[in-house]
Amino acid sequence: RVTYNLRDWLPDDIAAAIPDEESPVYTTNAFRDVPVAQGEFPVVLFSHGIAGYRFQNSALMDHLASWGFIVASPESPERNLKTVLETGFITGDNAAEIFRATVGRLIQENAGNGLLAGRIDESKMATGGHSQGTSAASLVAADDYITTYFALAGAGFDGPAKPLMYLTGTNDGIATADVVQSTFDAQTGVPRHQVSIEGAGHLGFTDICIIGRERGGVFNIALEYGLEVPELLIQLATDGCEADDLPAEEGFPII
Repeated sequence: RVTYNLRDWLPDDIAAAIPDEESPVYTTNAFRDVPVAQGEFPVVLFSHGIAGYRFQNSALMDHLASWGFIVASPESPERNLKTVLETGFITGDNAAEIFRATVGRLIQENAGNGLLAGRIDESKMATGGHSQGTSAASLVAADDYITTYFALAGAGFDGPAKPLMYLTGTNDGIATADVVQSTFDAQTGVPRHQVSIEGAGHLGFTDICIIGRERGGVFNIALEYGLEVPELLIQLATDGCEADDLPAEEGFPII
């Protein structure tokens, strides 16, 4: 199985201070260097949230891939975890442009001789995101080649009149139930679904609450090694990872 080390998304000085034996490593359900199945497959574009990173929703990405979706989850370095920890804020949000560049790359790959040559169904593309990533998902969903979109723990973004799904958590203190409901209610005239997971918080849709849990989570590990906490991260780093929140593993099957 593929593993990733969250240390790779921490500021260099903090990452260097964390010894290998205490490094926050996460094991996914994905594998590298396997052959591509025969056929053409739909595409899901996914965008992480503020202080996130491209692998953070691996449970969902792996699951979608196992059911025959090509999943493209690009990094948004202007608002990823390392940028927020280093600067205390985001430097922009270029995720929509990154999505469109990713689509261009996929189309190029589909017409080429590489791994995905002839494997992409360009008529079936969806966008999705977590938290701030739902903004890019909604913006790019208006493009002609996108047929549907979804949002995890995100709200307040206007999307096009296309089929959509909202997934939220009742314990989410950031994408709160009232804001999510008003955003959802504004989408009319299209097939739409809203799923609310009892007890799930903002990060319950990600791997983040699981990594380093036995040591109090990634946040506490970094604090031990000198991390200075930006105000932006205080709630973002813990919402969904508290003792009274639904454990992420229990929410994943629903998601």
